Amino acid sequence: MEMMGGILHSGDEPAAPPVPAPVLRLCDRDVPGLRLRLTFVGDPHEFLAYDLPLANGGSRLFLFDDILQDGKPSAAREATLDAWRNRLRCSAS
Repeated sequence: MEMMGGILHSGDEPAAPPVPAPVLRLCDRDVPGLRLRLTFVGDPHEFLAYDLPLANGGSRLFLFDDILQDGKPSAAREATLDAWRNRLRCSAS
């Protein structure tokens, strides 16, 4: 995430390092995430990243991008996360 911030950030000040994001309940487990805020093409963005472990030992990285409104997540962010969580197909763990 820090590397991504360094590549994407286009503001005058360096992007802040990632911080923990709220834990999401995915596939009957709590999955920690990372949050990265940066300026990209003049807009304040917030990226959320979640790495979901898979039963076969692998994982899937989910990355969400939201353009902040007055420093706060957009109205569409929670709806998007809810829609994604409700459509996520989980295999046996």
